Amino acid sequence: MRRLPLAIRIAGARLRARPDWHLSDLAARLADATGRLDTLQYDDLAVRAGIAVGHQHLREEPSGHDAARALPLLGLLDAPTHTPAATAALAGWPESRAEAALERLRVARLLEPVGRGRYRFHDLIRLYAREQAARELSDRERAAALRRGLHHYLATVNTATRLVHPQVQEPCYGAEQPGVALAGAREAREWTGAERDNLLAVSRQAAGSADPDTAIGLALGLHMPFNYRGWVTHLADAHLKAIELAARHGDWAGQAQAQNYLGWVYRDQGRYEQAIAHLEQAVACWGKAGLPHRRTGSFNNLGIIYTLLGRLDLAHVNLSRALSLAEERDERYAVGAVLNNRAHLLYRQGSFEEAIAQARVAVATWSGSLYAEGSSRATLARAYMHAGRLAEAADTFQVALALLREAGYRIGYAVTAWWSGQTLHALGRHAEARRDWHDCFTTLLEARLLTRAEVDELIRRPVPEMPGPIGHML
Repeated sequence: MRRLPLAIRIAGARLRARPDWHLSDLAARLADATGRLDTLQYDDLAVRAGIAVGHQHLREEPSGHDAARALPLLGLLDAPTHTPAATAALAGWPESRAEAALERLRVARLLEPVGRGRYRFHDLIRLYAREQAARELSDRERAAALRRGLHHYLATVNTATRLVHPQVQEPCYGAEQPGVALAGAREAREWTGAERDNLLAVSRQAAGSADPDTAIGLALGLHMPFNYRGWVTHLADAHLKAIELAARHGDWAGQAQAQNYLGWVYRDQGRYEQAIAHLEQAVACWGKAGLPHRRTGSFNNLGIIYTLLGRLDLAHVNLSRALSLAEERDERYAVGAVLNNRAHLLYRQGSFEEAIAQARVAVATWSGSLYAEGSSRATLARAYMHAGRLAEAADTFQVALALLREAGYRIGYAVTAWWSGQTLHALGRHAEARRDWHDCFTTLLEARLLTRAEVDELIRRPVPEMPGPIGHML
């Protein structure tokens, strides 16, 4: 950006003018975003003035009016990048008009492109845009535009959740306007991947707004799309804030689901005692919400955690509770999910043939999505593996991997690839084992659950150790 050299010149001039300052003194002033543009001015040099000239040129040009109007609106949203769809929501314009305004800002070098249909500010221009929003827009205009922007993301998150996991039953936090018209589950996963950092940022921003329903809806709506990508562990802060907001506003259903999801997050982080505490809170909150049947998911999660902890008696109790609730309401999908988890419990108890039989029932029952079909096949393969029926396990793992790959369920794919590698190694099929281990590690890297250094270390070993994230999954 052309204004970066100007910022460096000003910083140098200020240091020359103040020989008593160290670089750390200037750095401390620049670290305060609220005063950064004030710091970057000296005599007749000012970053703010340089940006303002470009903004004023847009105001004066008939073709630049929309771009000039869009600049302060973009400053309202904390998203790291901006798209035509989100900009259209902020401005209340058709998407084509928003796209033209973004392109005009790019030509004026007030935005920079970061891929197709995506733009970002330089940090200093972002600060200028926020200042202009405060100066040019009334409180009412700012609040309305920000609400439109947040509800654009809420609407699209709700759509993505329905597409990737239609069985999810959420408390209703509807959006006031349509979001992106996602065509199917694959497009929903791609949108979630492209918007990941924006979604986390707007979720944090919503949590600090005066609209608790939007904040709770975003936090809950992100869970399943992020789960498919392997990112649920990044949602702990969002769920904690949702719990706080829901409790403050007497929203027992929202509190219950946020407690349940936070328990899920802590489970996947291996923070089992905290997970148990939040899941027990979820059970209590579902009762207070008058929705006792919704406790199925919380009991199921408790059963998973107690299975992982080796506390198999408590695992049995909680999975039985979950199964009873699911059967009572004839929720076939939930029944299949619980039966699937009971198979993991059974082979840990040493009941290998019973585990295989239970897993086969889960395969037949837990249907309706590639996620469910792939996950139940992976469980059947695990039951075969623990029973010593390695050839059957290896074949079944490959079927499961194909289904999970097609489903886009990346964390489930990583877990299955790990155990497939273990099975193939035990069969002496070492090249195939290393292929599946490599797939496991690279998937965890893409999900930001392993670092590149950790992956390189694992790949170097002839027989790698189990990666930490795999140990937290059934």
